Amino acid sequence: MEIERSIEHIHLDHATLLTLIRKAFPHCQKLDEWKILSGGALNTSYQFKIGSDAFVLRLYARDRSHCKTEQAIHRLIDGRVSTPKLIYADDSCEPWAYSIFEFIAGMHISELSSEHKTSLSHELGSLLASIHAFSLPEAGLFDNGIAIGRRFEVGSSPYFEETYAILSTNKTVRLRLGENLSDEALIFMQKHKDFFPTVKQDNICLTHSDFKPVNLLYHPSGRVFVLDWEFAHAGIGILDFAILLRHRDQFPLDLGGLEQGYTGAGGRLPAHWLHSALITDFVNIATLLEHPAERPQLFHQLKSSMQTTINEWESMHEV
Repeated sequence: MEIERSIEHIHLDHATLLTLIRKAFPHCQKLDEWKILSGGALNTSYQFKIGSDAFVLRLYARDRSHCKTEQAIHRLIDGRVSTPKLIYADDSCEPWAYSIFEFIAGMHISELSSEHKTSLSHELGSLLASIHAFSLPEAGLFDNGIAIGRRFEVGSSPYFEETYAILSTNKTVRLRLGENLSDEALIFMQKHKDFFPTVKQDNICLTHSDFKPVNLLYHPSGRVFVLDWEFAHAGIGILDFAILLRHRDQFPLDLGGLEQGYTGAGGRLPAHWLHSALITDFVNIATLLEHPAERPQLFHQLKSSMQTTINEWESMHEV
């Protein structure tokens, strides 16, 4: 489902685009095809062809440091996680840092029919397990590649703490969410705080942090490729389930298949993981509502998702 972009696309002419591409392919004289790809709210991505070979160039419009983060993550995961191969990256290029990836032919999982429900759900669980298999020594937000910039202390509940701080003090978020729902959410969070994950020595892992349909490509082989690692951090894996489940009405999903795919590939889920995922998503909702750009369609979806979790909490059933 398309939502409003927060940053307009960056439009490049052939000559400018070719200049960037020739840093990776110095013998390239012309592009046979090129177009802006839809999807995403921040960066601009171009699909282009050199002969019969297709690639994707991503311009980092908001934060060039994300380019360096993606480079470091790909060095860690390439060959072990289903993701497009990184061909080239330049985090010092002006005016925009950029990367070039192999192009994966496929469709977003939101375009699949219900006949794929069981196989897709199992594949998504297995893919998440492959990401979370990368155990990390300390939790926090990445900086300068995958070094820890902002640390999450062992014993802390960073997703609860961040959400509670935003909903308590951020006037813009409270206005967008509404005072009544903001206060209702704060009370709800306090009552169910134990469902938010706590940082432990043995649960810190690579966390994609944007695991949603627009970043998940279904290949005809049945394999799913995950895109866009710029928001990844050393966190707690339930956060990726949180983001995926907020979009559960947009693609065919079987919760049992998702769980089986994850645990069958070695992943560990907490007790009452469905409740944990849905309340943990409050941190994503709160931080998205902080963004300065007005995005009414997105904000309506976020508000609806939070209210649904609160209203249906007692009637939710685990797998």
